[in-house]
Amino acid sequence: MAALFALAYDAEFVLWNPIAQRTDPTDLLPETPAIQRLAELRYSDGSPVLKDRQLTGAKIMRDILIELDKIDEVAFRELAYDSWSETNQKSPKNDRYIYRGVMDVLRRYGVPVGQFDVHEASAAPQSNGESNGAPTPELQASH
Repeated sequence: MAALFALAYDAEFVLWNPIAQRTDPTDLLPETPAIQRLAELRYSDGSPVLKDRQLTGAKIMRDILIELDKIDEVAFRELAYDSWSETNQKSPKNDRYIYRGVMDVLRRYGVPVGQFDVHEASAAPQSNGESNGAPTPELQASH
């Protein structure tokens, strides 16, 4: 989990894109007047602003954001924050809550991510080579 959260923006390739592709490989932007107008827009060099209408994973990403909104209240309370200061927002203590929220949504979508305990999710692998039950970034990318 620590390796995953250390990726920052590169997590797109290890976590977010695989989640989107696994759960919703063919979703498209809706055919609305606003999208049609956007599709007609061009940059000054003539290239289209909207290059394609594929929106892979939109539904699950929305569900993950909703879940994270709920779980941040849990984290705030359990971590006894007095505010969501920038320091608190960036704290690695939040990682286990974010991880739990994402995994809970994946399970609801039927993605086999396995079981985990939020307090064990950040634990180091056991000395016998077995993991703590939490999926590794490599497992996420392969699903």
